[in-house]
Amino acid sequence: MDWTQYRDKNGITIEHPAGWEVERRADGTMTIVAPTRQSFVLIQPLSGPLNEAPADILRGGRFPAAGLFVRGKPSRIEAGPDGAMCYLDYRGADGPARARLACVPHGDGAMIYAYAAPASGFQQMEPVLARIWSSRRKDETPLPVTPPPLNAPEPEPVLTAGVGFVRYRFAGGEIDVPAGWQVVGDVQRTGDADVRPWVRAESGARELQFGDPEFPHWLVYYPMASERLEVSDSEGRKWMNLAPSAERLLEFYCGCAAKFAREKREERDRPDLAAALAGQLRERGLETPFGVPVSVREARLSSDSGLLAACVANAQNASGFWQRWQAMLVYWRGAEEEAARMLVSFKN
Repeated sequence: MDWTQYRDKNGITIEHPAGWEVERRADGTMTIVAPTRQSFVLIQPLSGPLNEAPADILRGGRFPAAGLFVRGKPSRIEAGPDGAMCYLDYRGADGPARARLACVPHGDGAMIYAYAAPASGFQQMEPVLARIWSSRRKDETPLPVTPPPLNAPEPEPVLTAGVGFVRYRFAGGEIDVPAGWQVVGDVQRTGDADVRPWVRAESGARELQFGDPEFPHWLVYYPMASERLEVSDSEGRKWMNLAPSAERLLEFYCGCAAKFAREKREERDRPDLAAALAGQLRERGLETPFGVPVSVREARLSSDSGLLAACVANAQNASGFWQRWQAMLVYWRGAEEEAARMLVSFKN
């Protein structure tokens, strides 16, 4: 690959592959774009004074370039004295994409660094992108503001997971994922009681997602209140109220998730997966209480994609009215068997 150097009128230089375009804006933003327009590097100043830590800026998407990463959710954010860094999976104009973001303090403001590429080719493209954003100089001298290193943990192998799977441990628990796939997972916290673990795995056109950061992982059933409405417990925590069943979960979720709202579905119960999930819970000493069985239901969205929804009742208050239950969801495209494995292997 042939490389060239861009130099602006202020003496700032940056290296990039021949054929890539460098775009400068009046606010100082620099974007280096591949000929396909699918991969890019962005360096953007963020004016101060800042009222948030770098990690919170990345987590909340509070920087001008955040609009490039539509519906993206950052993975575990690593923060230190040199700034904060994370990976982010999002839906690009041409399909699933992945980005690496950094927020680095600079004076009373900060610098935003980002690079992105299609998810299917991100691993191969990342060394090129990383070289671009690390090559920024002023009059041949490295600038003092540079992205901090990121040491992302790799999925850990599990001896009992079987051929073709590894055990992926993340902030929200642990789960089996296909070996060799690109995997990212984290926890979205929207309140004291609303903790939403999620894991996304991709390999080419094949895709898996456990959980949804935009949908509750825990719900309650309080028969004295209307379903689908938030109710408060004795400690003032908010919960979504829904009768515990995979069928009700699937209906409710597809009504909330915009990308599934109008898709035609063929549904069926999956007693085989319910039995496997219940067996896994028994092995952990977590019998489902109060006579509410584990239930799993499948929705076929297309010939090669679908949803699995599982309901597990886990807790009830002393009065017997409240029932808290776990809502587990797995979306799959081109990976039906792998989706079933993800569902029954999750532990938190």
